[in-house]
Amino acid sequence: MVTPTLTPIPSQKPQDLQFNVEALDKMVNSDDLSFVDRFGTERQTIAGYEGSLQAAVTSVDGQASAASAQIASTASAASTSVTSTAAAVNASLTSAAATASSQISGKVAAVNTTATQAQSDIEGKVENIDAIVVGATATIARNLGSYASAPTQRPNGSPLQVGDFYFNTTLGQAFMWNSAAWASLIAADTAALASDTGATMVGTKAPGTGSVGRTLASIASERLSILDKGGEPTGVGSSQIAYEVATSQSLYTWTPPGLFKLPSGLTDTRGSYLDGPGVYYKPITGGKQRLNNTGDRHQWVFGREYLAPWHKLLMQQMLAPTMQPAVLCSGDSTTYGIGGNGVDEAYAIWTLLKKYGRAKGLIPSMGMTVYNGGHPGMNTEQWRVGVLPGDLTLPWQLAVLRWGINDPGWLINGTPPLLDAGQDYVSPDGYRRRNANDTIASLRAALATIRAARPLPNLSIVIMAPSTTFDTPNARDALYYEELIPGLKKAARDFHCCFIDTYHYLQDSEPAAGLWMDNPFGDGRAIHPHNEMNAQIVDVLGKVVFPDGLQAAAGNNLVRNIGGVEQNGDGNALPSAYDYGVTLGRALNNFPVNGAHMTVRTQDEIVMQTVMPFLDADMGLFYTRMGRAASLAGQPVAWGPWISSSDSRQINVTPPSDGSLEQPPGAGDDKMRVASSGNASITQGYLQVPLGASASFTAGTIFGNVPAGWRAPRDGLQVINGCYSWDGGDTPAAFKPLLAALRPNGDLVLLTPTVGAVKRIYVYATWSRLA
Repeated sequence: MVTPTLTPIPSQKPQDLQFNVEALDKMVNSDDLSFVDRFGTERQTIAGYEGSLQAAVTSVDGQASAASAQIASTASAASTSVTSTAAAVNASLTSAAATASSQISGKVAAVNTTATQAQSDIEGKVENIDAIVVGATATIARNLGSYASAPTQRPNGSPLQVGDFYFNTTLGQAFMWNSAAWASLIAADTAALASDTGATMVGTKAPGTGSVGRTLASIASERLSILDKGGEPTGVGSSQIAYEVATSQSLYTWTPPGLFKLPSGLTDTRGSYLDGPGVYYKPITGGKQRLNNTGDRHQWVFGREYLAPWHKLLMQQMLAPTMQPAVLCSGDSTTYGIGGNGVDEAYAIWTLLKKYGRAKGLIPSMGMTVYNGGHPGMNTEQWRVGVLPGDLTLPWQLAVLRWGINDPGWLINGTPPLLDAGQDYVSPDGYRRRNANDTIASLRAALATIRAARPLPNLSIVIMAPSTTFDTPNARDALYYEELIPGLKKAARDFHCCFIDTYHYLQDSEPAAGLWMDNPFGDGRAIHPHNEMNAQIVDVLGKVVFPDGLQAAAGNNLVRNIGGVEQNGDGNALPSAYDYGVTLGRALNNFPVNGAHMTVRTQDEIVMQTVMPFLDADMGLFYTRMGRAASLAGQPVAWGPWISSSDSRQINVTPPSDGSLEQPPGAGDDKMRVASSGNASITQGYLQVPLGASASFTAGTIFGNVPAGWRAPRDGLQVINGCYSWDGGDTPAAFKPLLAALRPNGDLVLLTPTVGAVKRIYVYATWSRLA
C-alpha cells in the first residue's frame, strides 16, 4: 500500500486518497476482521461488523433460553410443592405463584431489554455499514480501473467527474481527472513533497529500541543553514543579508560547500559559529579575502601574532635598554588578587606575571612596570565608563583585559539585583540581569576606545575570558560563560587582540570550593582562584607575553653550554660579545690556557670570565678576569687583566730538557720558583749544574721554562736584568751578572754568555702576567 501522510482531516493529498481507496477495498471485500487507517488506528472491516452482529444475536438467544429454562424450573418446583400437602399447597401456591409471576416478569423484561439493546446496536452498526458502503461505492465508482491509455468516460458510459482516477498500465502511473485533463499522481506527490511543508509528509525512525518516529521537517529544523535564509553559494551574488539574518537567529549556522560573498564582512558580534566546508569571503583588491576560519573555535589560545609590537619592544629593551616597558592588568577581583585568604599580592595575576618574566630573563635592565588594574565587584560597563579614561593616561604598551565575571550580578539599569535571586531574575520594575550580549557590547565599545587612542603598532592587547565560577543563583555559571566565549573570540579578532580562554582551560569549578578556589558563601559555590590556580593561569598568560623564542634570543638568565665544534672561543673577544646569563664554551685561542671558559654577563653589563685548563700540564690552574659589556659612566667596553688561581701559591721553573741544569734536590726554598700576587716574579731559588759540577753556557742557551699561566705577555721578549751566575766561590766576586730574557712561550734564555764555568744560575725578575 502507498504510505499516507499525517495531514489532518480532510486531506487533499493524493497519496492519502490512494491509501483510503486501498483501505476501503480491504474494509469492504477482505475477510480480515480489521484494518489500520492512515493515522494508525485499527478499525473493523464489514466482515468484522458481521462477526460482531452474529455475536450479538447469539448472546440474545442464549439469554432468552436461560430465562425459559428458569421459568420451567420454577413451575416444576411449584407443582411438586402442591402435591406434598394440601394445606401447604394452598398457602405455598399463592406465594409461589406470586413469586414465579414476579420472577418471570423480571426475566422477560430483562430479555426484552437485552433484545431491544441488541437490536438497537445491530441497527446502528448496519446504518454505519450502509454509510460506509455508500461512501465506498462512491469511491469505487471514482476508481475506473486499469487502462493502457487514458479513458474518456466512466466504464458505465457516464461523463468523467473530478476525482476520478485510473492506473495507466503503459506508463505505470496513476492519474486523476481534474475537470480538464488527467494529472499524474506522481507529479502531484512530487509537487506536494517539494512544497514548503513537504518535509512534514515524510517520516523516519532511527534504528534500535527506544526510537520514536519523526518527520524530516523536525530533523531539518535542528540546524539552520545559510541557504535557509537565501544564501547564494556561487559567490556571484551577495549573501550578506542571509548571513546577518541567520546569525541573528542562531549561534550555529551551517555553511554547505560553496562560496558566499559578504561585502560588509562578518558583522555578527556574538561570534556565531560558522560550521561546514563553505567559504565566506570579502572582495578586496586583487582577489578574495577569506573571512571564516576553522581554528579559533577549537583553540583556547590564539592571536599571538598581534603581540608582535610588544615582543619587538621587549627585545629592543633587552638588548639596548632606554626605557621601562609597562603592562596594565585590568579586571575584577580575580585580577586584583582576592582569593581564599583575602588579598594575597604575592600570587595576584599582576605580581606573578612579572615574576614569570623575571624567571624567563626577559625583564630589561631598566625594569618593567606592571599596573594592578583590578577592581573588585565591577562589571565591564562600569570599567569602560568610569575607569578606562584614567587607565589611558598611564604609559603601558601591553594590556591584559579580564572582564565579565560580575556582569550578571548587575541589572541593565546599573543596580544590583537581590543576592541569590536566580538566573532569570527580573526586578519588580522590569529590569533583567546583564547577559553575555551586554558584556560583549561593553567590551567592544571599550576596545574601540582603546584602539582609537593606541592602534596596533603602539599597543598589544590580551583578552582573557573570565575564570570559571560555580554560582548559578547569581547567574555566573556555564550557561553564561558558554554564551559569552564566542563573542569574546570575535572581539579579539575584530580588534586584533590575543585571546586566552581561561574558562575552558580550567573549567570545572563545581568541586573546586576550598581546594583550588575559595568558598565565599560557605555552601560550595567557588568564585575566586586560590594561589595555585592563579599560578596555572599565569603559566598560560606568561607563555604568550614572554615566549620561549624571545627568551632564547634575548633572555638574560640562560645557561648556554656550547661545544668547541660549534664555537671556538677567542680570548680577544670583547665582553659584549657574550650572551646574558651564563655561557660555557671552549677556550682555545688567545686564552691563558687551552681549556674551557665560564662567562657570566649580568643585566647591568658587568662580566666575569673564568678559564679552566684542559691539558695535564696546566691542571690546578684557572684564570679569572672582569670586564664591562657596555659603556657605563664613561668607562670603555673592555676586559681587566687575568688573575690566576696560583697567585696564592708558587710554581717551580722547569729546567732545560737536555739536563744541563736541574732544580736543587729536596723540598726546600732553594728551588727556583715563580710567585705571583697580580704580577709574576722569581725572587728565590736557583738552577744548578748536576752532581755539583761546573759548566759554561753560551748566549742563546735556554736554561729553564716558566709554566703556562705565569708567563709574560705574548707581544715580545721580557728582558730580565736580575740574572746571575755563581762559580762556587765564597766571595761576592763569585756572583757575576748575566743578561737574560723571558720568551712568550715561557723559555728563559741567556742573552750573554757566562764568564767561565759556573755551578748555579739565579734569576730575580718581575713581569706582567699574561693578559
